[in-house]
Amino acid sequence: MNGRILALVLVCLWGLVSTAQAAPLTVAVKASPPFSYQQGDRWDGISVELWEKVAEKAGLEYRLRPYGSVMEMLAAVEQGQADVAIGAVSVTADRERRLDFTQPMFRAGLGIATRNEASGWVATLRNLFSWKFMSAVLALVLVLLLVGLLIWLLERRKNPEQFGGSAS
Repeated sequence: MNGRILALVLVCLWGLVSTAQAAPLTVAVKASPPFSYQQGDRWDGISVELWEKVAEKAGLEYRLRPYGSVMEMLAAVEQGQADVAIGAVSVTADRERRLDFTQPMFRAGLGIATRNEASGWVATLRNLFSWKFMSAVLALVLVLLLVGLLIWLLERRKNPEQFGGSAS
């Protein structure tokens, strides 16, 4: 029993000593305003500030290492060249299979861009009396007239009380 307690204490002390002597974490970062950007020699941005607060609260030492792309950052973390990657990193199914992610702090929605055209009554009336709309109405009227004429030609002799008998 005493041997187990002594072993547990030694393991805990070894963990504390190895944590105290551990090298600072390498944090991969890429310029992606407003999440991370460089001002002179200092990195700033939403993600950088959040990481600084987390590291301060956890008592972690770290150094920021810049990378050119998100893929380079994630490869560095995957290969052990960096311990953490911060910045505008989107979570995809493929990335989720390879790495662990925190909960996202920012979610982007889908945006749709359209031309800026006039709206209101003037635009509605202009569209209502356009050549495209008028030609569609004219085509519909012609189809209705042709169908009506065809029905009248076929039914006037068989049903004279509703179609008025002969044409003369």
